[in-house]
Amino acid sequence: MKIVDFNANVRLTEGLAYNQQGRLDDAEACYLDVIETEPSNTEALKLLAVVMVARGELEDALSYAAAAVDLQPENGDYRHLLGRIQLDFGDLEAARVSLSGALTKAASDPLNLNLDLAECHGACGAWDDALGIAEAQAQANPGDARALSVAGNAAAALDRNELALGYFERAAAVNGNDPALWVSASKAHRALGDLEHAWLCIERALSLAPNDPNIHFVARIVRGEAVPAWHFNMMNDAARNAAFKCAMERQIKPHHVVLEIGTGAGLLAMMASRTGARIFTCESNAALANTARGLIACNRLTERITVIDGPSWELEVEKDIPGKVDVLLAEIFSAQLVSEEVIPTIEDAKRRLLKPGGIVIPAAATMMGALVHGAGMAALIRVSTIEGFDFTSFNAFTPVLMNLDTPNTALEWLSEPVSLFHFDFQNQDEFPAESGQVGVEVTQDGLCQGVVQWLQIMLDNETLYENAPLGPGATRTKHWTPLFYPFPIPRELKKGQTVMLRIGHDRKGARVELAEIL
Repeated sequence: MKIVDFNANVRLTEGLAYNQQGRLDDAEACYLDVIETEPSNTEALKLLAVVMVARGELEDALSYAAAAVDLQPENGDYRHLLGRIQLDFGDLEAARVSLSGALTKAASDPLNLNLDLAECHGACGAWDDALGIAEAQAQANPGDARALSVAGNAAAALDRNELALGYFERAAAVNGNDPALWVSASKAHRALGDLEHAWLCIERALSLAPNDPNIHFVARIVRGEAVPAWHFNMMNDAARNAAFKCAMERQIKPHHVVLEIGTGAGLLAMMASRTGARIFTCESNAALANTARGLIACNRLTERITVIDGPSWELEVEKDIPGKVDVLLAEIFSAQLVSEEVIPTIEDAKRRLLKPGGIVIPAAATMMGALVHGAGMAALIRVSTIEGFDFTSFNAFTPVLMNLDTPNTALEWLSEPVSLFHFDFQNQDEFPAESGQVGVEVTQDGLCQGVVQWLQIMLDNETLYENAPLGPGATRTKHWTPLFYPFPIPRELKKGQTVMLRIGHDRKGARVELAEIL
């Protein structure tokens, strides 16, 4: 029996209801009934295209949408739908033509039509055009999250990351439950070097879409940058952990209040809590501080340990901590000891946060050094003749300092270790910059490549931690790697000579170089 016009409209209405319920097969059946009776029913063709898009069957969607446009070429909505499908299908030039044409045909949704066209321009690489269109829509529709998001994406593609971030933040304020917006905001923060907020945004995205593998992948990237990988080596450095444990067990008493600078994952704070003392620990890295709280709670130590967000120099007595503390615990050293604001941080903490005569762990630290020869070291820092060509002038770029993190670089001592700089954290309150010379007696003939430097840390009067490289076949420390200060050119040394080293530190970094050979 032939379906009359009225019944066709009824079937279209039924199909729309099914579509809204997600019953796509039933919706398709309704629309096909209409097409069977009225092959030129453009509304049915349009709705069939919508169903095909929902299923991901873009070729069929294209066929139905194109048929609707062929029958009613002046209908802007049909052209808009066709252009959107062409864009999703990847036929960018056809999409541009369809969407641009729809703009001249009084489409019913000019906002999304313009945004689709902006996305099409972006997909074609015309990001300036995309940004111009999207910004106009965002200005006209300041409360539309999509307009703000598309403008942000275009700005980000043009490396205008501050502008992009502003759009993403405004979009998130409108629709804070869209994980894609938080991912985009995280990427913008990351591009601007703000890893803390990049981390906060990606964690928000994960909370909204915990099963999205793409968001998990971005989160791994952001987390890896927000928290450097050396934390793993540090935490797994058994010798370091044992040294701190011994010192803390001897020095910290149950009645003490302890302030740790640099929470990290919370390991030392947890170890210190075993003494029965009350522990306060501060961390300027938000990702680490938040993670440490979770780990402390997991280990049921929340009542004993308080994690404070922010650096130690922002702490206030009687606000962040109940009073000046009995013990200052600080493992914030780099391999060069004086970098990463270690000196001013300890000076400030001793002056403002530690009781007079309070305990400092570590009590002291020394930058140690020795003259070395290593057959494999030259290849790391020098060149000579390669394939018959003279490259010696390239040695002007030999670095003044490098990490000696190649595990199999065998070293041969040409001197006994000497102290380069010593810092008595327990008994000194200030550590001014230093400069001068130190003499090193040569104990073995050899071609000296430079000076290797490492740390000697006195946790207290009895506990020593040292990461000295131990010569051929040595296994490097898992935590601080030794540093190498190459001479501009290697020097042949004879036993009994004295090598004068010019040394200095400005409280932020150290200098070690050859002065003369006596």
